[in-house]
Amino acid sequence: MVKESEVSAATEFATMFHNTSRTVNLIGFNVLNAEWRPNWRTALTFFVIAGSLFILGCTLMSRTSNIIEFFQVLPFGMLQVQGMHKIIVRIARPQDYYNLYVKSKEIFELLNENKNNNLVLYKSLKIATNLQKLMYAMYLTTVIFLDVMPICVWMILGERILAVPLFMPLVDETTVEGFVANYVSHLMMLLIAACGFVSIDCMFLAFVIPIAAYANAIEGEVQQLNDLLEQPKRDDKMIEEKCNLLYKVHQTLLEYESLLEDHNNIVMLFKVASIILGMVTNIIVIFKSSFPQAYFLITIFFVQLTQYCLMGTVVTNEQMLKHLYNINWHLLPPKHAKHLVLILHQAQNASSVTIGRFAELNVESYVSVLKTIYTYVMMLATFME
Repeated sequence: MVKESEVSAATEFATMFHNTSRTVNLIGFNVLNAEWRPNWRTALTFFVIAGSLFILGCTLMSRTSNIIEFFQVLPFGMLQVQGMHKIIVRIARPQDYYNLYVKSKEIFELLNENKNNNLVLYKSLKIATNLQKLMYAMYLTTVIFLDVMPICVWMILGERILAVPLFMPLVDETTVEGFVANYVSHLMMLLIAACGFVSIDCMFLAFVIPIAAYANAIEGEVQQLNDLLEQPKRDDKMIEEKCNLLYKVHQTLLEYESLLEDHNNIVMLFKVASIILGMVTNIIVIFKSSFPQAYFLITIFFVQLTQYCLMGTVVTNEQMLKHLYNINWHLLPPKHAKHLVLILHQAQNASSVTIGRFAELNVESYVSVLKTIYTYVMMLATFME
């Protein structure tokens, strides 16, 4: 049992963003720092991803005569497209990330002023930091496996097999020199990709999960307001302060969600589109050939789709509306009763993260995407028979 005296929501909040900042700094994109500017790490990351896209294009062109081999390579390209798109967004709109961080910190500090909210905020933020650790472990394990596997197979079985089917042009991968050259290029790609994807996922998590913490803290604030309203001898000053706090937190949270929606709409469209294409081609490859990497890739895409759709459900106002509706509005002073009607109206029309404004990012869209994948797989399978 966690004791309130032993926990600090402020520490967890700082840790959550420190974890994210440390990872993005490794690849030169510490956009959570207001003074961030592109540097040599940024240039190196961009160069490696641009080079990997060039190698991808050359490999795909060499596989156009065999559709299955083409499909074996394409999912790796979808991951590269995700990475390049995210880098372009970070370079083009770095202020978005910093603004989101500042706005989230503002909401946190408003709610954390009340010591009764410390444990409530801590529990949700602790989940976020634990999920970040899980993401670090998952990506680290993946990179180690992909980096070590070709060397182990070569040393034990004497076969030169690359985990990633991307081959440098004008380099014969069947020779020892060509194998080593391609392996080194893959090593660089995988290291950059691991840092990139873990930073993308951890940052989205750091921006989304606290919304649930804020909603839970608002529930406590509403209960305290109701207690004040029901007292025989009411403290009008405290009621005024509590109402103003709720209004300010709610308005700031709406602004935060609007920023989150504006920034992630196109990002999620690219993400989901690449996941659909990657999963469809992987399923076809699994049915039509023996390509072990396809099982690994389809797991990555499935995890991506699941985690983003689940986190997208957090950016909804159903829980918030429920808490606001629980306010004893009939006991409020007339001025604040009118304000409550206004914020309820705003909450009903609040922003949410969408997939390019076509659909909300939530469990319903998750099911819809899986149905779409099934439809495309069946259509392609029929066409290829």
